Amino acid sequence: MSFTKKFKIYAKNITRKRVYNYLKVKHSLRNKFEEVSGMPLSLFIEPTNICNLKCPLCPTGNGLLKKKKGYMSLENYKKIIDKLGPTAFSVTLWNYGEPSLNKDFIEMIKYAKEKGLKVITSTNGILFKDKENIPKLLDSGLDELVLAVDGATNETYSKYRKNGDFKVLIEGIKELSQLKKEKKSYFPFLSMQFIIMKENEHEVEEIQKLAKDLGVNELILKTVFLFNDSAKADKYLPLNKSYSRYIDEEKCKDSLIPGCDGLWTGININYDGNVTVCCFDYSENFIVGNILDDDFENEIWNSEQMQKFRMVVWKDKNSIEMCKNCPTNSKSQDYKRIVFKI
Repeated sequence: MSFTKKFKIYAKNITRKRVYNYLKVKHSLRNKFEEVSGMPLSLFIEPTNICNLKCPLCPTGNGLLKKKKGYMSLENYKKIIDKLGPTAFSVTLWNYGEPSLNKDFIEMIKYAKEKGLKVITSTNGILFKDKENIPKLLDSGLDELVLAVDGATNETYSKYRKNGDFKVLIEGIKELSQLKKEKKSYFPFLSMQFIIMKENEHEVEEIQKLAKDLGVNELILKTVFLFNDSAKADKYLPLNKSYSRYIDEEKCKDSLIPGCDGLWTGININYDGNVTVCCFDYSENFIVGNILDDDFENEIWNSEQMQKFRMVVWKDKNSIEMCKNCPTNSKSQDYKRIVFKI
């Protein structure tokens, strides 16, 4: 997305409170203060941890996600947005489930937009089974939609996206893109994502053509993440090493970029209100509280546990297994690369 488009999104939502909060957070980050003087700039909220697909590397799809399944209620969602929205800039609606399975999905987008937040979400395409959702999505005010398309053909797509419907997904993207043109709307920005694996790497060129034909705004080639399961390396890592984030010899991560800005700037909230330090903590080993029960600023955001975690990650990231294997901070290979933007 170009700077001009990003500016248009954020400029209309800038308030004194948000700017002041931004400056406080950035000051805390720059000086690596354990206690953050501002509130989170980015909210990551999970509408549900339920998914219709059985993707073999996903903790939800392969059964590694052991916690109880459920949906965030619209009432609880509004409480969270009312509490953190006035000082935040964006909300991302996803984590370990298909966001659109929550019956209040569209209303969640609308409410966040009413509160002046940039809204990003994703879908595996089930949203498009009901054609009425396409104009609803466009009218919701959604800023960005990530589309999971891990194959340029049905045969390849179905190998990883178990239970997915390639035809529905592709037709839905095409119709949404066409409706945007008819209404002369730039939003939602359509970001098509292709996770490169051994079984689909032969379609890298074909997926680029498909993305352009569908009229999406952006195509992202994303490297596959094994969720620390090296036993699956031979099956899923692409043969072309330039498409992998892993070292050849050990099939493990290279040295990491120090620290993690996200511990100062963002917060991850699961469907039941549990707050974890990171979206990759699918086992909830690092719960710092529940936003529906605890005082957010003192008992969660700047709790002793959270402050300690910030310092440990900053000083010795490799001492925490989850952070040691972080999929986004490798110096070796790109986490994702943008092929084209419109």
